[in-house]
Amino acid sequence: MAEDFGLVRKSMRPKLGRRSFFTPEGKVALMFLKMYTGQSCPKLMEQLNGNIHYQIFCDVIIDPTRPLTNYKLLDDIMMELVRVRETAMDGSFGTQKDHYDLRRVKARTKRTENIYIFFGIHTANVVQLTDRIEQRARLAAA
Repeated sequence: MAEDFGLVRKSMRPKLGRRSFFTPEGKVALMFLKMYTGQSCPKLMEQLNGNIHYQIFCDVIIDPTRPLTNYKLLDDIMMELVRVRETAMDGSFGTQKDHYDLRRVKARTKRTENIYIFFGIHTANVVQLTDRIEQRARLAAA
């Protein structure tokens, strides 16, 4: 799953610097817990320190005598996942938004911005579907 999010690649070289406390899969699991429970970062950190089930789910074991105290770590993990998700979305949608005049969204309100983005994504999906249908028709004809 972490490979799908772009956190890990098979040919990834070891990074310089300090090793992360959480594995890439653990980061995804931690953010799933945050969204599922709806807890703030300090409360989630408290639960993670005291609940062995959370620790097993996130693939980490925390020593009870030395619990994690820096809840900013969770914010950093969240921002890392957001960055990875944005680049993945920009890769799939980025080339097509030029064709549909969505490079710069001209919306003035949140509602119209969502409508512009909704229209762009669905238009790009329709284009991809028609390409697939044409390919299948060519294969069937051959």
